Amino acid sequence: MLRHLDECDAADRMLASIRDVLGEGKDVTYDIKRTITGSTDGSVGTSQYADALIAKLQV
Repeated sequence: MLRHLDECDAADRMLASIRDVLGEGKDVTYDIKRTITGSTDGSVGTSQYADALIAKLQV
């Protein structure tokens, strides 16, 4: 959507934050955790996942 709105820098930053959070594997929801590790142990809710993405965007 951001690219469609010609907000390419914002799209790049968002994608980088998603990649960082997924790469860390810490603040991810149960479905992502299960895909990454095969277990849902240590998964978080969507609000904490969103907070992790926002924290990465603010760096």
